[in-house]
Amino acid sequence: MADTMTSRLIEMRSITKQTAHELMPLVLSLILIDGLILVWALRDHTLPIFDGASHLLSAFRCRDLLLHCHFRSLDWWRSVATVNVLYPPLVYLVYGIAKILFGTSGTVDLLVRIAFANLLAISLYIHSMVLFEKKSVACASSILMLIYPQIFWLTHFDLLDLPGFAFVSSAQAAFSYWRCRPTYATCILAGLLSALAILAKNNEVAFILPMFVYFFCVDLVTKRFERIRQLVCAGLVVVALVTPWLIAAYPAMSKVINTAQQSPYKAGFVQNLLCYLIYSPTLPSPLLWCFFLLAVIFAKMSTHRRLVPLATASIIGLIVISVFRWTPDPRYEIPIVTVMALYSGVFLVDNLKFKLFLPFTIVVSLLFVQQNYVRLMPRRVPPLLGAAMGLYRDLVPEWTIPCYPKPPGDWGYEMITGIIRSYSNRGVSRDALVVPASPDVNASTLIYLNCRDSLNCRFINVREWSMLGDKVSFDLERAKSFQWIIEKTGDQGTHIADRASENAYNEWLLFPISSAQFKIAGTKVLPDGSTLVVYQKK
Repeated sequence: MADTMTSRLIEMRSITKQTAHELMPLVLSLILIDGLILVWALRDHTLPIFDGASHLLSAFRCRDLLLHCHFRSLDWWRSVATVNVLYPPLVYLVYGIAKILFGTSGTVDLLVRIAFANLLAISLYIHSMVLFEKKSVACASSILMLIYPQIFWLTHFDLLDLPGFAFVSSAQAAFSYWRCRPTYATCILAGLLSALAILAKNNEVAFILPMFVYFFCVDLVTKRFERIRQLVCAGLVVVALVTPWLIAAYPAMSKVINTAQQSPYKAGFVQNLLCYLIYSPTLPSPLLWCFFLLAVIFAKMSTHRRLVPLATASIIGLIVISVFRWTPDPRYEIPIVTVMALYSGVFLVDNLKFKLFLPFTIVVSLLFVQQNYVRLMPRRVPPLLGAAMGLYRDLVPEWTIPCYPKPPGDWGYEMITGIIRSYSNRGVSRDALVVPASPDVNASTLIYLNCRDSLNCRFINVREWSMLGDKVSFDLERAKSFQWIIEKTGDQGTHIADRASENAYNEWLLFPISSAQFKIAGTKVLPDGSTLVVYQKK
């Protein structure tokens, strides 16, 4: 009996050692990736703006709902589902839980982004191991994935695209695992991860649906009806998890969809698809793009066969996302880089013989320096290419991808919060009107700072956002009630809907100057040359 126990312990230790040895490259890869993200975060102190601030405000609302949860109340569940009428609540719940456990500082948001980046790296590592069964290929693919400029840029901003892509990558890995071990359990796991991807960001359905369609068609042609039944079960899991959110959010979303149909953006499917094709070279850096092209050329036939399902689903996904009626953006098509990273990882290991982890780490570090500090990426679409595609003037006049650290710039937030805090600390709650809606000075960022730092001041946005342009109305009595009015010269931000709103907006700009009730509490020249002015009620 004792000998049996001893042999079992020795066997368990051997398995533990082997597992630790196999996971060590992945652990070192994640340490490298997380270190690069932290270094960049230390260099770039940009505050959340527009979409990022809006998502974080939704996270704060989720935190409040979780702190006052009523699981038996349908209204509570409906509030969670519609915490942001445009998007599903999964990512907001993750941020909200993190804020409950660890606090509301920006460091917590950074740690959540790093967690999603690690999920992306781990899912690609598993996917590569399933397809190629080589730890070196898996590590190469994982690291290359996260140093692609567009993805590395997303690790620094609180947008939904990174977590959405992380769950899409997990679903892709689960589908590949299911093809190797076709059981109901593995297919239902793929369905669960697919549902999480859609609940992270709804447009990820463009890359989830093609995987179901592709495997369904393949199994139908090959008459593998048992796999079709498994796939149907996975689809039912997706429907069961996503439908409650759709039912709860439909009334609010339908209004947005109806408004979107009146949008001045008139591009059709062909223009959107061409636009995404133009954007695709901006996903990797020039050197990484060369790696991918060489990898495709020199890849073995076995590599092509293994990646055919993923490549086909990615191409179909790009076609599907081109059908959606919104302005194209490179971050919407990032799931296609999974194929690029896997091809490139195989190329590095099989052709360049990077077998050891240490030299590979050195090479990848050089790639990181090359793409993030040496600005080789062209900043505009070549005029002839843009004109030939009919997109240069109508859709994407600039090829501007913010994939490099932004030098710290003081946009006046410290001055604004410092002035307001000196009064709000006296226990008096005040209202502040924010007139501009530019990317760098806007109400969303100030509202986020109020939630994060408890400024005891309610920031009011003068604009009512709409997909057709911001609506603005002027109320003299309301204007007199504000304790603070924040304005700036120069760029005022997004376009205004109509002439009446423009006139009302001009009245807001002129009010503190013409009114005898306000005085200037502080001014600051901003990095773009404009001047920020904070007016205080006398």
